[in-house]
Amino acid sequence: MLAYACLRNKSLSKVATRALPLLSRNFSNGSKRPPVFEMRNYEVPPGKLGDVISSATTRVKLEVEMGSVLLGFWATEGFLKDGLITTELFALWEYESFDHRDSQLAKRIKNDDWIASVKIMQPLIKTKSIILWNHFSFAPLLLEPRTTGGIFEWRNYRLLPGMIPAWQKRFSVTFPERAKYSSPIGIWFSEIGGLNEIMHIWPYKSMEDRASVRAEASQDAEWSQCVADTMPFMQKMQNKILYPTPLSPIQ
Repeated sequence: MLAYACLRNKSLSKVATRALPLLSRNFSNGSKRPPVFEMRNYEVPPGKLGDVISSATTRVKLEVEMGSVLLGFWATEGFLKDGLITTELFALWEYESFDHRDSQLAKRIKNDDWIASVKIMQPLIKTKSIILWNHFSFAPLLLEPRTTGGIFEWRNYRLLPGMIPAWQKRFSVTFPERAKYSSPIGIWFSEIGGLNEIMHIWPYKSMEDRASVRAEASQDAEWSQCVADTMPFMQKMQNKILYPTPLSPIQ
């Protein structure tokens, strides 16, 4: 719970939440959901989480002002890696198109304040990776800024090459049955970066709620059969529990 405790630090929250009014997107305009999503992943060295989030506040505000949309900004609990307690940050962004993302990148590299914020943040992180995602149309997008007061489970599946269409065909049939127990905020497939990957993000009230929901769903014969049918498509599976940082529009 090291990272989670840090996120609840009052001084950190006061710094980061100054950006929140800029991060709240107007979702009532009836526009079609932008099709391109970007997940940035940062590995944060021990003791640097608060510094990274503080430095990210300026960077995020600038990117939002230039026209990008931040959907979520989460941190994992501390975990042991190479004998040290390490934390990861996940930042989910959306763009109207690949061209829109390219135009945003072009704006950033011409902005001296943004460049300065990157230089401040860079030495504070150990590694960074980016994957661009498309959303599966069979699953709803529940990305409006709101407070759930709980946790988020990030699930990532690497499929065997060429198996995403087959997985989609089978999973989409039974997804409504699984959604009776709880709904994800979205389900995506990778476009650029790690290939043949599928990403889910599921909100829960607590770890106890997660255990209860998953136990109930596992008793559903239709859902259990779907899990069994899609397992042969899998090459690798992983999950992580995420906690919203003060920068996250979805809390």
